[in-house]
Amino acid sequence: MERNVGSNKIRTKNINRTIVLQLIRNKGPITKADLANQAKLTFTTVNNIVDSLIKEKLIYESGFETSSGGRKPVLLNLNSNRYFAVGVHFSLSHIFAMVLNFNNEIIAEYSIQTNSKKSIEIVIEQIKKVIHAVVEKSKINKSDLIGIGVAAPGPLDPQKGILLSPPNFKGWESVPLGDIIESHFAIPTFIEKDVNSMAIGEYLVGDYEKKRIYYLSIWISELEVELSLMVKSIMDIHLEQEKSGMEQLILMDQGVIAETMDV
Repeated sequence: MERNVGSNKIRTKNINRTIVLQLIRNKGPITKADLANQAKLTFTTVNNIVDSLIKEKLIYESGFETSSGGRKPVLLNLNSNRYFAVGVHFSLSHIFAMVLNFNNEIIAEYSIQTNSKKSIEIVIEQIKKVIHAVVEKSKINKSDLIGIGVAAPGPLDPQKGILLSPPNFKGWESVPLGDIIESHFAIPTFIEKDVNSMAIGEYLVGDYEKKRIYYLSIWISELEVELSLMVKSIMDIHLEQEKSGMEQLILMDQGVIAETMDV
């Protein structure tokens, strides 16, 4: 039982950190008082989280808020170039990749044409080459690259990073694409179904007009850095699929927020 209590406390702490970090990303520059108010956390909890994020160089103090008297509140902002990630989307005819910074800003893009009738080995080599090309184009320090996300045709197993049997990709049965990419680049790699990636991106970014949706979600704790990068071109995706995926995500999000508490 004590193990579960400890585990829940750590999980709640990480949820609080994520909420504070997302608020700084979306609302920054912002003060600690505003963070506490919007996150519905105590000032002490927010202060501890902010101190930790500053030490990890994920955020920084960017100035002071105008004050009519007394000590001016410090403004906090996201350190956009602390970490970077690569997102990849491949379809029947194209392989597209980009580098995003910590604030979901596009640093570089690169794409090539392909053909699903090519052998698995050829397409996978093309994916590797596109990733190498976009990283080189971005001119970032490779040590700051913490993850690769691949939006792929389903069905697939995102936990194991395995493509099961995507339609129109002959011979792509049980392909461990996640492990192949991760082993080649020595960088954590995550695979997600393209439609799910699109739904998450649209729900969290909320841009229906753009042809491509980009979303970068980084989970940070004292012990590990995990990255889930989702990229999806919304061409040829039906609106009903979008709505279905978004409704599920809204329910998930409400569940997370309901668990928020001071730690």
